[in-house]
Amino acid sequence: MNRSIPDGIRWALRPARWLYPTVRGVVIVALLADVFLAGVIVHAWIALGLIWLPVGIVYYLRRKLRSWVVWHYRQNRALLKVDNHQKLRSRQLIALTVILLLFRVPFYAVFLPSLHWLNKAAHEEYAVKPYDSPRPKLTVIGLMPVSEVTVDFSGATIWTGLGAISYHETYDDKHWWEFSDQSRLPW
Repeated sequence: MNRSIPDGIRWALRPARWLYPTVRGVVIVALLADVFLAGVIVHAWIALGLIWLPVGIVYYLRRKLRSWVVWHYRQNRALLKVDNHQKLRSRQLIALTVILLLFRVPFYAVFLPSLHWLNKAAHEEYAVKPYDSPRPKLTVIGLMPVSEVTVDFSGATIWTGLGAISYHETYDDKHWWEFSDQSRLPW
């Protein structure tokens, strides 16, 4: 026999329609953060996890409250499955995001179209300008956000927020880019 549920707790039985749009926002922020982290895979996954954590905790607490309401007020167990579609879509989106971050797609989607301008700017900073001249800060080169450019004897380093990419060249005009977690990618 079903007990009547008070109006103040009835909301716990409704589907969590906010779950998928919130996960979509988390994914967008994580994909944008990958560019600022210079495509470092582990850091991007940690950022995704940290951004997802509050959403996951809120959903978990709501799910536990729903379970308690169904058990305490002797409701139909089918009410426990009202979020299955939202959970499935959210999990698929998170899985797709993890794969995109694994292959560094967001970073390369910004880096590769910007490569021409990055090469030009890095060569100018390293080989043309005097060593002690002022360097650009808080700018955009191509599509790549740049927080700072530093130069040392080995080349120019472009900081993209929390990550860095380094430009190196030799005396015979060969140049390459190095990333934080990979070395010597020729372009």
